[in-house]
Amino acid sequence: MEKAGLIIRLPDKDDHRRNIVALSEQGAVICREAQEHSSAEVDRLMAGAEPWDIDAFRRVMRVIQENLFKLDAASHPEAGGA
Repeated sequence: MEKAGLIIRLPDKDDHRRNIVALSEQGAVICREAQEHSSAEVDRLMAGAEPWDIDAFRRVMRVIQENLFKLDAASHPEAGGA
């Protein structure tokens, strides 16, 4: 990604042993375009659904995501899980 000009490395001013990796201007443009495309696709896929149904769907997906993180952490206790 660095060779493609999408990210840059910046020295950490507080710890000169570290570098901060950040999006380059070009990387930020591509990221923004991808987010806009993704948002448009979600809107297209959700067309016709009632707003309260979309809200319920998002709440359920958040619960599923949280449960997946818990399961993953529990199955990898060496990484700081349960």
